[in-house]
Amino acid sequence: MSTAAETLFAPLAIVTAPDSSKPILEQIQKCYRFIPNLMAILANSPTALQGYLALDAIWEDGSFPPWERQLILLAASVENECNYCVAVHSSIAKNALHIPTQIISAIANNTSLTDGKLNALICLVKELVRERGYAARLAFRTSLQLDTEKSG
Repeated sequence: MSTAAETLFAPLAIVTAPDSSKPILEQIQKCYRFIPNLMAILANSPTALQGYLALDAIWEDGSFPPWERQLILLAASVENECNYCVAVHSSIAKNALHIPTQIISAIANNTSLTDGKLNALICLVKELVRERGYAARLAFRTSLQLDTEKSG
């Protein structure tokens, strides 16, 4: 006999999902050629799945290019110690975005990057995750200074 938590957090296939999640999962399947576990679990609640995808669409409309967005997600996954997420974001970074393996490995292994701006961004992301949204002024100043130097 399964508990409510086991039922709620069980990944669903298209055929077992609620009717309003099915077309969303079909679109995800078509786009990725598989259904990531997170989305398969969120399919238990069509509203949660729609909300996640809406947030993802807003994230994609931001000012970071796709390769930086993926490295931000990778850095957050490393800081959260989510091995599944690290594997997924590493794979997307390497195979879909062709980010050099050295950069992906450095982020995954918590070592410094040679690109100062990118290193500052990754350090800031990890600090924001670790400190639950708070970062030291130095981290912000470093990130802003490097961004200003690049623009100037």
